[in-house]
Amino acid sequence: MENRYLCRAKRIDNEEWVEGFYFCMTHPDGRYTHHFIIPLGADLSRGTPIEKIQVEIYPSTICQRTGLEDKSGKLIWENDITKLALPDGEVRYFKVSFKKVIRKVLCHPDFEDDVAKVELNAVCFEWDGDELFPCIYEDGSSDVSNMEMAGNVFDNPELLEV
Repeated sequence: MENRYLCRAKRIDNEEWVEGFYFCMTHPDGRYTHHFIIPLGADLSRGTPIEKIQVEIYPSTICQRTGLEDKSGKLIWENDITKLALPDGEVRYFKVSFKKVIRKVLCHPDFEDDVAKVELNAVCFEWDGDELFPCIYEDGSSDVSNMEMAGNVFDNPELLEV
């Protein structure tokens, strides 16, 4: 989960992807906001003007790192599309997102209530209208470890077409 809060987005100047630390600045009168990423590896030494290292980005393309990796060790980001080949040969494509869900869980026997509501904020894999969370197999491995990166919703939207 190292660098879990890194972001990536497309640069305005050349539409290339850039990874790093996201921030935004709003004009004092509130008329507009600029969105930036300070790229990984940027010179952050004291005295370096922020204007020299910041990269302006399209806010609609901002994606947060999930902390997960595919079967090849590639980082999985929000809005990525992963591919999973099932044992029967069927191939499924999943859109990666973050979701908040409320679930009921059993309480510890010493607690007053038998059941409590909990809020989970987790990585979700959307497929065929369903929102699925990573599953753990009996051997302790995750189904995510069997997925591979296929693209993302910005560059490869056709992968999600049914």
